[in-house]
Amino acid sequence: MHMAAGADAHLKVAVPLLQALGQSVGIVGEDPSQAKLVKLTGNFMLSVIIETLGEACAVAGKAGIDPLHFVELLKSANFNAPPHKIYGPLIASRRSQPPGFSLALGQKDNRLMLAAAEALGVPLPLASLIHDRFLTLRSQGIGAEHDWSAVALCALSDAGLR
Repeated sequence: MHMAAGADAHLKVAVPLLQALGQSVGIVGEDPSQAKLVKLTGNFMLSVIIETLGEACAVAGKAGIDPLHFVELLKSANFNAPPHKIYGPLIASRRSQPPGFSLALGQKDNRLMLAAAEALGVPLPLASLIHDRFLTLRSQGIGAEHDWSAVALCALSDAGLR
């Protein structure tokens, strides 16, 4: 979904163009910076889902449960939203290439989210954890050619699963 904000006259021009790109458009208000913040917040929430999927797959893997089967069980229960359907199988199979949304773009958005939160005086402990995950991957030579779901590989590695 695209996010848009601005004066009504500008939105009348921009919204049809954004809709032509094939996605719905959410109108945030008049301040364009708020549209950026909403988009960053959505990506932050996706990064947390990726992290929790990685941690859950680590627990399942250590217990001897096949990660792909585990993800299918989750998707058939309460976790059948698009992020779980998209990222669950990638994480369970440890497949982060080709990138749908690159690690570099995810790291940039995380950095921008942390900066916005700091400016607003809002602590984001999970965003700080995700920031460290991005740095860990970069230190291991895992870069832009990988999908940002590679963040979950850190949880698997922490559990001793290679």
